[in-house]
Amino acid sequence: MNPFNHGWTPDSVWPRIQQQVESWCDPNLPGFVPQDKRVAVFDLDGTLWCEKPGINELAFWRSELTNALTLPQHQQHHPSISSLINSVQPASQHDNPVLLAEQYASLFRRVFSDITAEAYQQKVKTWLSETRHPRFQVSYQQLFYTPMLALMDYLRRHNFRCVINSGSTTAFVQAWCQPWLAINEEDVIGSQIGLFDEPHSFVINIGPEKVKQLKAKFAIKPLMAFGNTLGDAEQLHYVLEGDDRAIACCIHHDDSNREYSYAFDPLFKLELKTRLQRVEIVSIRDHWCEIFAFENPVKKRESLLQSRS
Repeated sequence: MNPFNHGWTPDSVWPRIQQQVESWCDPNLPGFVPQDKRVAVFDLDGTLWCEKPGINELAFWRSELTNALTLPQHQQHHPSISSLINSVQPASQHDNPVLLAEQYASLFRRVFSDITAEAYQQKVKTWLSETRHPRFQVSYQQLFYTPMLALMDYLRRHNFRCVINSGSTTAFVQAWCQPWLAINEEDVIGSQIGLFDEPHSFVINIGPEKVKQLKAKFAIKPLMAFGNTLGDAEQLHYVLEGDDRAIACCIHHDDSNREYSYAFDPLFKLELKTRLQRVEIVSIRDHWCEIFAFENPVKKRESLLQSRS
């Protein structure tokens, strides 16, 4: 596969990734890594797919709760639903997304108290397949980043195990990870909100929790890690620490013409200048010649030129 035909530019981190992967996979080289120890870990929101104007799972919960306002069987919950929806800001503007997630999850759990895991995951797949993104007017299923999909495909062909370690819930990601990303359900780590058999659990999988859950589930330390926010800093550091060959990359959303532009958290900027100096910054503007598969080729070239002017 020529990655430059799949979204990566020649001056991106791709050549380094390719060189390192080839060395890990060559049994004649001293840096050879056996197949069962080849693991790469990926954040989801903002790393594998678009996370704006708000986190996709929160948008799903909000949509389902809004629909419940039209259903008589949920009438006893209508006041609570209306109060929450009318009182909170959109996820993209909320000062405390963790608190927002807890509020939505708690109410969703009460309204849909009898939902099974299978029914929940079917709702998720239907919503992602049928709901249109407010800006791009395509289904959420089409919002995965072409360069990252190409990267995962490349790694799998070199017998890497690709793992998702996300702030979104495990149940949400497991609903579609296999058919859409070719990632097995057991290779998904996420937040726990107690929708089904754990009504009192609420664990948000960001920051140190990502490393804690990753270590608990996998005895093998990943060779590569990919993220985009302060919530990924601990995982990026964990993968790099003590291994000069390990690769960690951070997606920088700096292209408002083709996607979105938003700065790193100030604390994350400091981390990138200190203990995360080895992290490779992937500029969407400069390093991805294609972002989404649905992009029109002509408009894509025009937008790319405009974003770099």
